[in-house]
Amino acid sequence: MGKMKTRRWRRSFLLTLVGLALVGGGCTSLRQDRDVAQLRALAFDGASSVEVARVKGTTDEPAAFRGYRLTSSWRAAGAGATELARTLAALVQNDLSAATTPDAAGTERVSLHSFCFNPGFALRVQTARGRRDFLVCLECDEVQIFDAAGHVWQHHLEKSEAEKLAALLNT
Repeated sequence: MGKMKTRRWRRSFLLTLVGLALVGGGCTSLRQDRDVAQLRALAFDGASSVEVARVKGTTDEPAAFRGYRLTSSWRAAGAGATELARTLAALVQNDLSAATTPDAAGTERVSLHSFCFNPGFALRVQTARGRRDFLVCLECDEVQIFDAAGHVWQHHLEKSEAEKLAALLNT
């Protein structure tokens, strides 16, 4: 390949990668910083109910869950509900523990990564501190956590966490 063709190919390839990153295609790793206050607001202990549904693909339909199309009805988590709630609460608590070191400006912050995020499960967890919504992607091992006040957090699952959630959700 000549120099000119190589440059065009590289430029085209790089523009394609940038385009994929901008529209969220592929499993491009993007860095994000979130205030720890968001995470503190989402923390909870225990749950009075846990519901699970399957989701796939984004949509703007009114019946969507956090922007994702429900592909099943909501169902009670059943016998594994207590363990599922405990596991989800631990995700938030682990990130909160890791986020206690202030940055150079004295602000508590934590950096996480987001990947492809193609969730297959949605969960609604009723806690003493209000409802928490979870979207779980077992393809890139990411979980997004929401509350009614608009707090949002993203957690990257460790291998053991992902395996545990997969076992609990696929029963």
